[in-house]
Amino acid sequence: MALDETIPRLAKLAEATRTLRDNDAEDASLQPHHAVKDSVMKVARAEVRRGSLLPVYQADQGGIRISEQAITTLIWFGADALPGVRARRCRVHPAPGTADGPRPAGTADISVSLRIAVASGTNIPRTAELLRQRIISMITAHVGLNAKAVNITVEDFYDV
Repeated sequence: MALDETIPRLAKLAEATRTLRDNDAEDASLQPHHAVKDSVMKVARAEVRRGSLLPVYQADQGGIRISEQAITTLIWFGADALPGVRARRCRVHPAPGTADGPRPAGTADISVSLRIAVASGTNIPRTAELLRQRIISMITAHVGLNAKAVNITVEDFYDV
């Protein structure tokens, strides 16, 4: 096939592809269910860098550190399990004034900044306070750290 015949055929193929893509975008039955989007987001979250290492316990003989990503994953799990809440961005930092010297287990302090989306119709103050208490108890129980500050920002609404 000659080049002068190939170019018009490729142009027709490009136009047909564009038309099909546009039609698919408008067809609601071809849109992924929100559970598919949530699954993709969970995989994407798992692929991000582990972040900094935070001290859990430090003694003269050695210490235990945990990655920011491990704590963030725990927070996302707790937030996503709460009806009407979808976790978004999360940052974990040592609380201001946390010394890096020897300390017994359970005495290291962290601060958490969490951004969430809530279902429309959600009572935001009540849900945010419930989420804050859930995060504090999960971090204490599973990681052995004290969440001194849990700042929650509602950045979006979604339809149920």
